Amino acid sequence: MAMKTKATRTATDPTNKRPTRQRTHDRLTISLPLTVAAQLRADVKAAGSPSVSAYVKETLEQRARERTFRDLLDEMFRENPMTGEEREWADSILDR
Repeated sequence: MAMKTKATRTATDPTNKRPTRQRTHDRLTISLPLTVAAQLRADVKAAGSPSVSAYVKETLEQRARERTFRDLLDEMFRENPMTGEEREWADSILDR
């Protein structure tokens, strides 16, 4: 009795024709001033992040979400600008 095997789908590396797995990550190398690198490592430790890569990924994703939210607010206020009274109230709440 023949055993059935599950077919797997792989790409082929055109340079050496070996099967390869699809990449999900890209490795980047960056240069930072020593003081910035030290602060980054301290921030990673303080946040309890497992690695610098994980911390940077989380930080960039958060920044993208904030930028998207800011863009939404900017659009909303372009369409419906705040009155002077509303701005004063918002500034008082934000301690400006």
